[in-house]
Amino acid sequence: MNERAREREIAKLLTMTAALYDKELNEMLLELFYNALDGFELERIKAAFTQHVKRSRFFPKPADIIEIMRGTGDDLESRAIQQANLVWCSIASVGHGATVLFKDPVTNAVVEQCFGGWCQLAGESKERELKWFLKDFEKYFRVYAKAGIERHEPLPGWYDIQNRERGFEIESEGPVMIGFEGESKQIAYAN
Repeated sequence: MNERAREREIAKLLTMTAALYDKELNEMLLELFYNALDGFELERIKAAFTQHVKRSRFFPKPADIIEIMRGTGDDLESRAIQQANLVWCSIASVGHGATVLFKDPVTNAVVEQCFGGWCQLAGESKERELKWFLKDFEKYFRVYAKAGIERHEPLPGWYDIQNRERGFEIESEGPVMIGFEGESKQIAYAN
């Protein structure tokens, strides 16, 4: 979707929301929302607006919508727990050899930046005690989610890392997609 079409969709969303709250829209307010929501997927923005109108009697500010998308309070806590458990289970089922991509971009960022990447985390998981991993992961996840730190690229596994180090061209079928159940998600995998 090009930028112009994206802006039209956000304007349509804001127009409907403004009508619901008897709020008058102007160009400055639209521009403010366009800029504040830059970088977020349109589907996430739509879902955040829907959540907002279900639980608030006031017209949203951009920060309200961003907080919903990033998760706060109980929502963020349950998301952190869910993602920590998903990562731990994926270590056992996928192993450190395969390249992976988690649906939640915050999860990818936490694995890469806080645990040294997928290969290192999955390779050392037997040495880690589950209780401490879950506690650490949840803590990092909450911080990263609130700060908006995300990673949308796959996390390389041992095989891809070794192939790159040896200068081999990687003809991978792509990463193991984790958390995308029931979705047909096509991701370009750049080697």
